[in-house]
Amino acid sequence: MNRIAKMPVIILLSALPLAGVASAATMSMESPSSLDATVRTLGPSQFNVVTLGSLDTGDAAKTAFQDNASAHAGEVAMLHRSVEANRSLDRALKSQNVNIDDIAGAQKAADGTVTFYLR
Repeated sequence: MNRIAKMPVIILLSALPLAGVASAATMSMESPSSLDATVRTLGPSQFNVVTLGSLDTGDAAKTAFQDNASAHAGEVAMLHRSVEANRSLDRALKSQNVNIDDIAGAQKAADGTVTFYLR
């Protein structure tokens, strides 16, 4: 292959590892009121469920929602109320055997989906 044809392939291959970093960076901890509004209007298929025990030690979500749980008790209670206020979401979570009281936190992704983290 000549040098000109190799260049786009090299650029593409060097950018692939960065795609995962960009995707992870788009998930952010939202303010409690913003997350509350998101959860209250979330569709029943717009969420993921992750158990904190399945995450690696040092994972940002594990640190935020498990290791610092007592510091965020009020926010977690508000999250539980938001889930319960959204009946379709509440039913969808319960159909996956999620006990609302086990939700330790949530993160909204750039695509609008929410990941609920369970104790």
